[in-house]
Amino acid sequence: MKAVQYKDYGNPDVLKRVDDALIPVCGPHEIRIKVVCAGINPFDVKKRSGMMSKGHPLDAPIIPSTEASGIVDALGSQVTDTKIGDAVFGFAFGGAACEYALLSQWSHKPDNVSFETAGSVLVSAHAALRALNELDLKQGNTLFVHGGSGGVGQATIQMAIAKGLSVIADGSEKNQALIQSLGATPIRYGEHLVRDVYAHAPNGIDGIVDTSGTQLEDLLTIAKTPLKIRTLANYDGPSFGVKIPSYPKDSKQLLDEITGYLADGRLKVKVTGKFTLDQAQEAHRFVQTQHTSGRSVFIINENL
Repeated sequence: MKAVQYKDYGNPDVLKRVDDALIPVCGPHEIRIKVVCAGINPFDVKKRSGMMSKGHPLDAPIIPSTEASGIVDALGSQVTDTKIGDAVFGFAFGGAACEYALLSQWSHKPDNVSFETAGSVLVSAHAALRALNELDLKQGNTLFVHGGSGGVGQATIQMAIAKGLSVIADGSEKNQALIQSLGATPIRYGEHLVRDVYAHAPNGIDGIVDTSGTQLEDLLTIAKTPLKIRTLANYDGPSFGVKIPSYPKDSKQLLDEITGYLADGRLKVKVTGKFTLDQAQEAHRFVQTQHTSGRSVFIINENL
């Protein structure tokens, strides 16, 4: 099958389009899809660069991208809630930048949601929802989202609003209108963060989701306790008592909740980068350098 692979870590030039990748075979609890769209995330860029390799070389080619949407074309022997021909989206931990991918966790795509949206929403929305659910805030509580204009930040704002929370979020000057359009109170990120958060929440905040990974000292000052913070980007956080949301063994409840938000329009995604498999190097450069507020996807089988 056609796929993008890399055999060594490095810059985007290591990405190669191949025509002879093996078509994967379902395990008992997996489904195989003919991929329509595969998301391209900052995580994929970091993994390809070797940033997460801990110095270990690759022992086999890697297909990038871990989320996809498409049409089911094969079922594992233990799968009972999905049938061939269903439109689905989910996690493809063996890679999704290819014609056929295996999904180990998935949900049915709502009819009113595009394949582009479904194929690019899950990594960010899943992370955001794990953080929100662990904070377990109540309707009317105030949440601060540190880094509100990125993919995870936007998903956090929208789902927090859907849960009835009051949201304050920071971002650059150019993204103030975007943050406000999502339903949050926008503030500028930077040196006056503590002052600006308290200006809009004089009685304090009830929780913080950190998608930026910066200004931990300020976040601790705002929260007054690390227990009110969940970070998705600062791996030094646990040294200060700040938790990174855990990853559940079974994501069905999270996927169902995300699907519901997509179906009723409370979670929306703007796709700004669209690439073919032949444009893999360009796609990774775009995600790596543009810092766009939209999502990026490979469009693989758009005529299904």
